[in-house]
Amino acid sequence: MKKCIIAILTLVFCLLSILLIGCDENSTGGDSGNPSTNPQDSQQPLEHTHTFPAWQENVPATCSTAGEEIRTCDCGVSETRSIPATGVHTTTKELVCSVCQAAVAYHRDGNRIYFGEYPQTLKAENVVVSNSVDQRGYYLGSDNAYYAKVVAAPHDEDYVFSTGATVTAGEEYYFKVEPIAWRVITESNGTAIIVCESVIANGAFGVDTNDYAASAMRTWLNGAFYQSAFQNAEKALILTTQVDNSIESTGHDKVEYACENTQDNIFLLSYAEATNPQYGFSSNDDRSLRASDYSLATGVFVNSEGNGYWWLRSPASRYEYYARLISGGGGSSYANNVDCIYYGIVPVLQIDLY
Repeated sequence: MKKCIIAILTLVFCLLSILLIGCDENSTGGDSGNPSTNPQDSQQPLEHTHTFPAWQENVPATCSTAGEEIRTCDCGVSETRSIPATGVHTTTKELVCSVCQAAVAYHRDGNRIYFGEYPQTLKAENVVVSNSVDQRGYYLGSDNAYYAKVVAAPHDEDYVFSTGATVTAGEEYYFKVEPIAWRVITESNGTAIIVCESVIANGAFGVDTNDYAASAMRTWLNGAFYQSAFQNAEKALILTTQVDNSIESTGHDKVEYACENTQDNIFLLSYAEATNPQYGFSSNDDRSLRASDYSLATGVFVNSEGNGYWWLRSPASRYEYYARLISGGGGSSYANNVDCIYYGIVPVLQIDLY
């Protein structure tokens, strides 16, 4: 009897084992080749490929510092990359970069160019000037600007500075060395002819001759003025110009004192140029130029409105010591003595605008 019971229990155990093994095979797929029905397997994420839009500026580059660009995928992942410094200065009329404060060769504002520097404006009363002199002969002021010292010798006792103060003969004054303002009169192929917007100095045309090629004026413009008004970086932008000194340039049909053409860095306007509407000289008002405070102290001749008389490079036709000039009112005139020191100087040059 016991043996019968043991046999029955053994048979039951074997049947249960077979059933359990069959269930396990069905749940794992076994060898049947059927796909898994495990819900966890069906929820595995697919691999994501980033899609980036165009690069956008994030931090702008300046003349001296690198910038940054960024792009962001829809999923939120971002990439950045550096962009190099531009090397392009943001110029100002003070001839420094407004970003890095480096010196710049010139600044352009429409038809006006600031280029080079020369004594012009009377020192402000609150500026104190030191006793030390730089290699140019200028004095350092408490405002970190430089000043030229002049013992005044005005042409007339009733002349006044731009401040309204009378120019007193024999008195010592200081004048701020500041950027020179020029006007573009013609421009092509990356270069421009520019003329000073004020009567910046005064001096004799020459000695007993109106020959511009041999004149003291030409020597001063291309010597003392060129050296003092421009640094090396600025000189590199001044182009040597073939200056037309033909009879046609003088405004006369016949004049025996016209000289040969010259090659100059700095020059004066001819009569033809100073009356050319294409250069912006359509009327006397266009030629009426204010005299600087500095030139008032050094003896320039001005009219009642403070506009100076200034030399042209063209000879007059009558005598060899006559030369053409522009009056304070802007009209064409002539000087009957080329060695007059009280007529003004309005420089002209050709600049490479790079």
